[in-house]
Amino acid sequence: MNRDVAYYIRIALLVLVILVALGLAWWYVFLRGQSSAIEGSDEGRGLGAIIPSFSSGVGSTLQNVVDGLGFSATNSPRATKEPARLWQVHTLPTAGHVFLTGSSTIRFLERATGYFFSADPKTGTVPRLTNTLIPQIYEAHGAGNGTFSAVTLGQDGTPSYQILSVDTATSSNPFFPITQQTLGRGLFGVWIHDGGTKMVTAVDNGRSGVTFVFSNLDGTNPSTLFSSIINYWNFEWLRDGRMILTEAAGTKILGTSYELTANDTSAIARRVEGLTVRAAASSTAVLIGSDNGDVRLAVRANTDATLVTLPIRTTAEKCAWGKSGNGVVAYCAVPETISSSQFLNDWYRGALHASDTVWKIEPGAARAEKWYSPPGEAGVSLDMEELEVSDDGKYLAFRNATDKSLWILRLDK
Repeated sequence: MNRDVAYYIRIALLVLVILVALGLAWWYVFLRGQSSAIEGSDEGRGLGAIIPSFSSGVGSTLQNVVDGLGFSATNSPRATKEPARLWQVHTLPTAGHVFLTGSSTIRFLERATGYFFSADPKTGTVPRLTNTLIPQIYEAHGAGNGTFSAVTLGQDGTPSYQILSVDTATSSNPFFPITQQTLGRGLFGVWIHDGGTKMVTAVDNGRSGVTFVFSNLDGTNPSTLFSSIINYWNFEWLRDGRMILTEAAGTKILGTSYELTANDTSAIARRVEGLTVRAAASSTAVLIGSDNGDVRLAVRANTDATLVTLPIRTTAEKCAWGKSGNGVVAYCAVPETISSSQFLNDWYRGALHASDTVWKIEPGAARAEKWYSPPGEAGVSLDMEELEVSDDGKYLAFRNATDKSLWILRLDK
């Protein structure tokens, strides 16, 4: 009897050991499964990833974000082939742009950050050149050497001007060092000549109006070019050195335009309603726009030629001159329709946006030819402003007035 009890006890203990072993084995498998699931979840949330270095010139946070979006925040270009004929260079608002002298490369400033960018329409590369934040640039005018005069607005809306230029990048810092020269307030405008050594400032004289002063870039050797009791003018410094000064335009407002030299002032057009002017460099050809409730554009091939009204309705401020062989041609953005009887006023204040087509103007023949239609050929509607043609005559750059994005059109067909 005792032997039977002992036998059954051993059997029970053996079964118990087997059950415990099976239980432990099941528990081990269960825990491994749970651990794998937790590790997968943690990895998905980024736990255990390598901590990024902050040695990047743009900061690891920005770089990590843009890496996920598929583009670079550094100044390393990505594109390697020629873009489409109509190319949106920069989607964010820009403050100003300029083709570099003798080149098809364009340099521009981003409006929110003040970063310098460069764009090559032959390869599609758009590297960022600088890493210095200059926030809230409202507008900028570029010179052919890549220097900009920029205006920022204070909290009270008062403009403040500065000159921005970049030096050469180094191997230790791929971003270009930037030089800032603050000019302060009390100015209506600042423009820099293509060589980057001379400037013109429009100085606010209070109730007595404005004076245009020519000087070195550092403000030395100033001389008065022009004074007026009228405060608001549009100034254009052509690449051949000529200076064009036109009263700020408005629908049905009489305006006059002058060519300024160090010793003389000659009128280009007098007492024209809604006057806008675009003069050609290295030529006496000129486009003259008017808005007396009906928008018109006329061309004069030279100083001795007759002014001829063109069969297009646009303002001269939507035009730019470029080279064509030994002569010049103009490219104008022409609204498909003009529904307003005060186009200039509405366009300036952003109450009206046009959908433009590019026309080519030959001044000698006074001929206008439709050249490119963004809606018809690219499926986009663009309100073009700040037009500029590259020195080789191959590219037309402009901003879309709707969102201030920068675009380039290849002009050959």
